[in-house]
Amino acid sequence: MKFILTSFAGILSIGLSIFVIWASLKDKASKYAFGGAVHAFMGDYEKADHRYGKALELDMNHFDALNFRGARHAAAKEFSQAVSCYERCVRQRPDDPNCLFKLGAVFYDMNHIDRAVDLWRKFIARSGNRPNIEMVNALLERIDRGEKDILANEAFLENFQWYEEGFSPSNKIALFLTACSLAYLLLTVLLWTK
Repeated sequence: MKFILTSFAGILSIGLSIFVIWASLKDKASKYAFGGAVHAFMGDYEKADHRYGKALELDMNHFDALNFRGARHAAAKEFSQAVSCYERCVRQRPDDPNCLFKLGAVFYDMNHIDRAVDLWRKFIARSGNRPNIEMVNALLERIDRGEKDILANEAFLENFQWYEEGFSPSNKIALFLTACSLAYLLLTVLLWTK
């Protein structure tokens, strides 16, 4: 009987958490983007790309979808498409440190060093994350010394750790999972104490 109650609590908590999150999303594009974030969180980038694509069909300026697509294009070395996505993100949120850094990285990879340096200096002025700031300062110092291909240097990348700033899609998924866990615990305790 306890197994049945625990299973029931699990199903109910997941359903309740999904309903609360789903109801809080303001439009259909955001719902598709949330689905994309879930798939990306689970490592299924093809499904994530499909969901984010649906979000962009409904809202061509959906921030999270553009940010995801920018990262996908950058990873595939499709730099002009990555720049397009990230520039649209920066127009929406000019002070977003994540977008400033990522757009700078794409320009750096395109060998537009001056543009990358300008964006990274803006990043430093707007970031609130000390490890990110120190990493970008180290990057700028290496550029000032005339080093080339820093972002392709394995020694630099070994110590490279990026901390997403603000409330990213990953944070939203973590919040969702926390809500599921809490609901499950509460429901299990309530059902077992009866």
